[in-house]
Amino acid sequence: LSGFDIIGSLGSVMLRSLNGGSATATPTAGIITINGTNVDLSSATSLDDVITGINNAGITGVTASFNQATNGISLRATGGVGLNV
Repeated sequence: LSGFDIIGSLGSVMLRSLNGGSATATPTAGIITINGTNVDLSSATSLDDVITGINNAGITGVTASFNQATNGISLRATGGVGLNV
């Protein structure tokens, strides 16, 4: 069998289902820049993948997590670090 996942991991949301499935949720190139660090999200298919990618990018003082509704991402800067996306 071949194809793609139809649901995200437990507690996650598939990116293609965001905004009613009518919009691409990742940047066209699949790369975002946070505080000058490029984060490659081209293989991300769920919000969990995006959060893991951001947190594993080694951006000092920046943490990604699910927002309170678990349908988006919250970025948090700690230790006096600014946040520039």
